[in-house]
Amino acid sequence: MKFYRDEPILASLNGRLVPPDKHYPDCQCKVILTELNLYVLEYNYDNTYIEHFSIPIDDVLHIKCMESVVLDSGAMGYKPESRGLWRFLRMVGSALSAFEDGERLPFKLVRIRYRAEGARESSLDFKGEDSPRRMARQLEKHRERWGLNYQTPNQTP
Repeated sequence: MKFYRDEPILASLNGRLVPPDKHYPDCQCKVILTELNLYVLEYNYDNTYIEHFSIPIDDVLHIKCMESVVLDSGAMGYKPESRGLWRFLRMVGSALSAFEDGERLPFKLVRIRYRAEGARESSLDFKGEDSPRRMARQLEKHRERWGLNYQTPNQTP
């Protein structure tokens, strides 16, 4: 696909939707970023899609890759993915420990934060192997081009 709803596609990724509430299924999705919107489409395995979310690009706050970590309580949690040398060292360490244990590498989570109705922040999470870096870069380029670099409520000037 080069266009969706007559809008040029800037970037896309595939992942499994972590249902935000009981109204959405645990399903395989395609996330599409266009110049106007971010779409979340459920794949029906017959080359058709159901649109679950259509978020105006102005309301998309950020797209990040989260990595799984063991919290102090012993439960699994997520934190933003490390960058640079720390990211490389964590990847090597995870690969070696997974190889020794005969397990698969822990999956990553793609988190999309957006402004929903009433200016409250919400997020969508996707499990998968696709990296959101290209999509995040395209979102930032689009913001710079149109002067949409604004601060989220959690940021200070």
